Amino acid sequence: MLRLGVHLSISKGLSKVFDLARELGCNCPQIFSHSPRSWRFELPNEEEVERFKQRYRVEDIKPIFVHQS
Repeated sequence: MLRLGVHLSISKGLSKVFDLARELGCNCPQIFSHSPRSWRFELPNEEEVERFKQRYRVEDIKPIFVHQS
């Protein structure tokens, strides 16, 4: 299977990456761990991390690449 992806924003939450990828027709999204425009960043809260993990288990959008900023 051909894997296509683009950089997607996580500003609305990690778990939203799957919705954005599907809207854009990609199956291999890339995300930054935080904004590349700033040295400051916050870790995602545990609830959002759990939502992401749950969605990752059931979605067919894989792999997801994470870029360190």
